[in-house]
Amino acid sequence: MESDVETKVVRTICRECKTECGMLVHVQGGRAIKVEGAPDPSRTMEKFCSRAEASLERLYHAARLHYPQKRVGERGEGKWQRITWDEALDTIAQKFATAKDKHGAESVVLAKPTSFHGWEMSLGHPMSPVLIIPATFPVPLAG
Repeated sequence: MESDVETKVVRTICRECKTECGMLVHVQGGRAIKVEGAPDPSRTMEKFCSRAEASLERLYHAARLHYPQKRVGERGEGKWQRITWDEALDTIAQKFATAKDKHGAESVVLAKPTSFHGWEMSLGHPMSPVLIIPATFPVPLAG
């Protein structure tokens, strides 16, 4: 049976790694139902890597968290409590401020994994101006 709901194709980029390949997302009823490589030779070979192919599975996985949680038991006990986004952001900001005051701005690093098997330290992160982080640089993984 064919669906009466219109399928819209949205051109975007994949954010699973630093390469940011062109992506076409098929959306039906407000829900992404398919992703595929966009024809853009400057950004992709029109074939996705396994990360991109698994993006919808990751997005809609039943165990994916949709709200912040705070540990209420000892580490490893698996006891968590749902908290508001404001409480989560306030907690993070307080911990960053404490680390900065105690150890200096250099003690706080905002990093994300890259497709080049390393970590990218980012001044472009929205929190960077608030924290006054002194530098950004790629750091390769050891080994």
